[in-house]
Amino acid sequence: MNYVILTLLFYAFLTAAYFGWGKAFIIAATRNESRTENVPLSFLVWTGWAFTLLLFQFVHFFLPINIYSVGPILFIGAAFSLAFLLRTRPARCGLSLFTGCPSRYAVTGIVFGLLLAASWLAARAMLPIDNYDSGLYHLNAIRWTNEYPLVPGLGNLHGRLAFNSSFFTYVAALNLHPLFGNGRSVANSFLILLTVATLLELLSRFLRRPSLVLQSPPIQWATPLFCLPYIAYWALSSNGVSAPSPDLTSSLLQVTIFVVFVRLLARIMEDRTVPFSDSLILSLLAATAITVKLSNVAFCGTIMVLVMFGILSTARRPLNHAVRFVLPLVVVLMVFCVRGIVLSGAPLYPSTIGYINAEWSVPLKHVTNERNWVYSWARQPKIHWEQVLGSWAWFEPWFQSVVGRTIDVVFPLAVFLVCSALALAVPCRLERNRFSRQCLLSGIILTPILVALVFWFLTAPAPRFANASFMLLAVSAIVSLLSNIQLNVSRRGMFTVICIIFVVANLNLLYWAFSHRWTVTHVSVDGWHKVNRVPLNEKVTSSGLRVYVPVSGDQCWDAPLPCTPYFHKGLRLRDPDNVASGFTVRPLENNEKIAEQESGHVYK
Repeated sequence: MNYVILTLLFYAFLTAAYFGWGKAFIIAATRNESRTENVPLSFLVWTGWAFTLLLFQFVHFFLPINIYSVGPILFIGAAFSLAFLLRTRPARCGLSLFTGCPSRYAVTGIVFGLLLAASWLAARAMLPIDNYDSGLYHLNAIRWTNEYPLVPGLGNLHGRLAFNSSFFTYVAALNLHPLFGNGRSVANSFLILLTVATLLELLSRFLRRPSLVLQSPPIQWATPLFCLPYIAYWALSSNGVSAPSPDLTSSLLQVTIFVVFVRLLARIMEDRTVPFSDSLILSLLAATAITVKLSNVAFCGTIMVLVMFGILSTARRPLNHAVRFVLPLVVVLMVFCVRGIVLSGAPLYPSTIGYINAEWSVPLKHVTNERNWVYSWARQPKIHWEQVLGSWAWFEPWFQSVVGRTIDVVFPLAVFLVCSALALAVPCRLERNRFSRQCLLSGIILTPILVALVFWFLTAPAPRFANASFMLLAVSAIVSLLSNIQLNVSRRGMFTVICIIFVVANLNLLYWAFSHRWTVTHVSVDGWHKVNRVPLNEKVTSSGLRVYVPVSGDQCWDAPLPCTPYFHKGLRLRDPDNVASGFTVRPLENNEKIAEQESGHVYK
């Protein structure tokens, strides 16, 4: 129980730190504190999370991510939060997650429910890591981040260490190395809670006054409402809750970006304006999502283009707004690409786009090989990429495996097809009233999802690389159907329709929850479980560099550094006395070989 309480306090501290940085960032960017008044509190926490992640990545160029580099940043954010709180005039009913003045019993119930959910999630996140890639390279990448500044050519030691996901910097920051070391259990669980809080906050006014559902376009409330069951499903089923895996965070980010995007579209529908604070938050989160997983590039890029079109069409000073909207994206991606170049010579590793042939660069043929393995493994695992790529022989076994993913692929796709067909069958009236644009806008929200799925299919079509795309596909079709129905039925009939669609659209999740009802009890009752350890061999490269290699298998887990399952005899340090100087596999020139032999440098 003490471990759960400690985690809850950590959640609270992170919320305060991220909120402080988020609000400070928006105030600095907009030069107007009043523009943050109508921004949901959870949006500000997300903004602070993304902004501090950018700070950590920049700091990591020069320092390891440990308690000495992370602590000041988090405490400054908490101080900002306290300062903003003291300057805010409290409402008569006090501060709460929901705007307005809900009853005392409602506030008590909400707080108790959130504490109960957070406690359960904290205990579940302490379970052992059950994610293969975490043992393969996630934990090792985090350990490098904790112990060293950004190491040039780290991809030469282990190709996957060059994947450059900003998520590992986030987990490393939560480790508070060398004091804590359990950031892996806090990382995804905290973001699950933040996503739930975001969806509930967007639904808050509709929960207080259900009649508003009948008076407001579905685009304002249907998206968060129909996303909530999937977040609960991920919390119950995903092995990323207790593992430092970026897959779960990538899906949560997609959901959050999508609801921010839909909120912007709703504002455009209501008063033909694009709030600068919301567009700024969207830009920062979209850029961060790309740095977490490159598979988000099509989804986020399409959203940015659509919002840019809205800005140029409706903003009072479109050029100024557009430049400031794009600036966070440019800064975040610039830092990301520079980090990629340092790690491997490829800014978008394993893509060869922009590859730089430097001393520490991973050889181009190795980068290409890594890329081909990513593409082929997603199509047909365990078969060499030369047999997979270049033909369509992989399609049939791939299709059979995808059809087996009923809950997260087949059923959402079926919901999308059925709801889309029904939406086309229901006439979409275009009278000049407040609902006149919602049919068009409900179609626009489909665009980034469809583009993302096309990109997914053409690159790495493994279901997990689709992130939340199939779920959002179903949700967007439901929004479109409800938008058309609302224009054609009475208010009493609308309530019935909402209830029926909600139940039918979540039948797969209800069936899964019933079949796996024991999952709720699968939590840790004795604190954090230890990370796996594997027996290691010590091998020496031709330059005298000592490297740890697993005795069997390809998982290093949290092994001492440097560790790799792929031993390379030609691997060496750029400076034999300094690990932070980086790795290279390029042969020494003759005069360099002589100098090294005379100096007798051997890394130990």
